[in-house]
Amino acid sequence: DEGRFELYSQPIIALTGGQHREELLLRMIGRGGEEILPGSFLPAAEKYGLIFEIDQWVVTEAVRLAAAGRNVQINVSAASISSVDLLPVIERELRATGADAANLVFEITETALMLDLAAGEAFASRLAQLGCGVALDDFGTGFGSFTYLKRLRVHYLKIDIEFIRDLPTSL
Repeated sequence: DEGRFELYSQPIIALTGGQHREELLLRMIGRGGEEILPGSFLPAAEKYGLIFEIDQWVVTEAVRLAAAGRNVQINVSAASISSVDLLPVIERELRATGADAANLVFEITETALMLDLAAGEAFASRLAQLGCGVALDDFGTGFGSFTYLKRLRVHYLKIDIEFIRDLPTSL
């Protein structure tokens, strides 16, 4: 309500020199101007049923940036994936701004999919129909990872850092 959310941009660089993308990361600015990381406020937002409003704000801002020609990726909460309410917001914002849906990638975590695979599958399918990209985030942390690859229309696969951290130096 006080307008203290901000999106920070983290570059995503393709190893083969492909198209530049950026992941948008949510931060809250404290009353004293300090940066508050999501782990400090998102659990409370989820507990008190406010996460959809936050996801809606992030989607609106991301679509606005996509309409300006930026290639952006955002994370979506498990609650919003399971809800039927976020897809109409995405569709409305795409129409209102004229954004190219291909400039948007929605990241879904394995944890969110484990809660409701059918809802995740429907959400990913509709995003793909709209022309948006879908990324499976934190791949490898769940128990059914390869099942997700088979059932979802995933455009990108973001492998959990624990699997790749030592890749350049390990045999």
